[in-house]
Amino acid sequence: MLRSQLVNTTKPIYGVVWSPENDSILYCSDKSLTIIPTLPGNKQLQWKAHDGVVLACDWNPANNLIISCGEDSKYRVWD
Repeated sequence: MLRSQLVNTTKPIYGVVWSPENDSILYCSDKSLTIIPTLPGNKQLQWKAHDGVVLACDWNPANNLIISCGEDSKYRVWD
């Protein structure tokens, strides 16, 4: 049973991961990464991450860094 809809997009989403504190969701779609907070009143954060489609992302619980890799043959670490 669907409880809530987090994202409505026309582009495919290749990766979804919870934040280490479980208060946000990170997903990659097209050339960007997006963080959606699950707490009300917080703003969504989105940025262009790669020159090609972002294929995967992950959030490190030890140091709160984000890693992404894309079709531009690069991986990037975000803080």
